[in-house]
Amino acid sequence: MKIVTAAEMRSLDERATTVCKIPSLLLMENAARGMVDQIEAATGPVKGKTVVIVSGRGNNGGDGLAAARHFRMRGAVVRVYLPSPIELITGDTRISLNIWQATRGVLFAGGLFSPDRLCEDLKNADLAIDALLGTGLYKPVTGNYAAAIKAMNRYAQTLVSVDIPSGISADTGAVLGHAVEADITMTMALPKWGHFLQEGLECRGDLRVVDIGIPPALIEQIESQVDLLTPSRISALLPPPRPRQSHKGSMGHLLVIAGSLGKEGAARMTSLAALRCGAGLVTAALPKSLASVVSLPEMEMMTLPLPESERHSLALSAGKEILDASLGKRALAIGPGLSQDPETQALVRNLIAEISLPIVLDADGLNAVAEDLSCLKLKKGPLILTPHPGEMGRLIGKSSSEVQENRFNIAPAFAEEWGIILVLK
Repeated sequence: MKIVTAAEMRSLDERATTVCKIPSLLLMENAARGMVDQIEAATGPVKGKTVVIVSGRGNNGGDGLAAARHFRMRGAVVRVYLPSPIELITGDTRISLNIWQATRGVLFAGGLFSPDRLCEDLKNADLAIDALLGTGLYKPVTGNYAAAIKAMNRYAQTLVSVDIPSGISADTGAVLGHAVEADITMTMALPKWGHFLQEGLECRGDLRVVDIGIPPALIEQIESQVDLLTPSRISALLPPPRPRQSHKGSMGHLLVIAGSLGKEGAARMTSLAALRCGAGLVTAALPKSLASVVSLPEMEMMTLPLPESERHSLALSAGKEILDASLGKRALAIGPGLSQDPETQALVRNLIAEISLPIVLDADGLNAVAEDLSCLKLKKGPLILTPHPGEMGRLIGKSSSEVQENRFNIAPAFAEEWGIILVLK
């Protein structure tokens, strides 16, 4: 499933109405109906429940106003709050508002909008719908909108956001002034970048995608560089069940190059994780003075004691034994707890250039690469880097906060530039 920016979603909506001739009001109606369907699936029938809907003046608010009708048709008691003056409401949102007014729906708009009254209604409501601000938000939330967000966060029993929590940037996930802290977010057609970045990841709650009737062929044409891994897609990538006659020798042998004085646990944890994930055999290659300490808790893990530096980290001279040990192995994991000893860091860079097996590079292995990125161009085999935001920042000369703000651009750009696989944690 594609994950899109606000601009990509706007383009998709426009193409649905111009190329496929789908009326925009129909898309809004589909969004409202689909959202109420999913809310009932998540929280149970709404009949007899009290629902408070807080709508803005854009299309997000239009979705909320249209949903108000569907809630009421299913037997809910619905009250709509509209912080904006009615005369500012235009387009499809105005049509949904007119229908709500014509059918005598309860509405507190413009001068009738009162944060205090909203707080009281929220206290007594079973469900609150945040339809204030959508993916077009680009500046901090203030005034009545900020007051409404604070009221929903404080008093709503169950809070559902339409498309994206109000106050969250759809592209960066950052909070713009104030943001709704939703229990559930019903996003329209496709997930947005902001659902997975920074505060947006926490504020969204349980994320659900609502089909609003955009043709799949149109969605497939989006040139988004980010996809969401769904359970069905992941299951297709998993290996088949192990043969009944399999044994430890047929399930692969991993060589773990890790550990230094004071960081023995990193080698132990990495090796144990590999065994639990299904590796048939695991050998931990580490400084010789640490080998007996690391191997005690997990007796099934083998160790390879290697030459060490004066600081009890791997010596550069250990390279020959590691190359020999790599024969017959399926893959290597390099880096956890290795230390930033210059000698050990040089060893890591040499191994990248000399070993053709798949290598997963983490922790101090990444620090070694950060010292000289050109070593990535010398790699002989597949290379997987697994940095956290701070490590990613060291690789590209940026702060971790800068990485977090632009993860979906930084990660693929780095992977493409250096010809590696990058897993940005």
